[in-house]
Order: sequence, then C-alpha cells, then structure tokens
Amino acid sequence: MDGQGLRGSGEAPKTVSRVDLLLVAAAVIAIICANVGVVRALDVALDAVHDQPAVTTALNR
Repeated sequence: MDGQGLRGSGEAPKTVSRVDLLLVAAAVIAIICANVGVVRALDVALDAVHDQPAVTTALNR
C-alpha cells in the first residue's frame, strides 16, 4: 500500500464532481422542460374550455 487508500491518484473526485454537476444540470433542465410542458398543457386545456359556448357564456355574465 502506498498510503493513498481508495482514492488512487486523486483524479476520481474531480471526475465525480464533474459527473455530479452534469447530473444536476440535467435534472434542472428536465425540471424546466417538465414545467414548460405542464404550462403548455394547462394552456391548451384552458383554451379548449374557453372554446366551449356554454362556458364562454357563463364567463361573460
């Protein structure tokens, strides 16, 4: 044993931190895309509801 233990040359923590940053960035992008998708779905649903004549009449009263 050379006293370095499981770390080896010390490059592993840098690689892990890069991977962690990439995973965090991917998660943030996925959350943003999901939120945009939810907003668009709600927008489409509301447009469909507002296109109904009975709903439009009730809302205009």
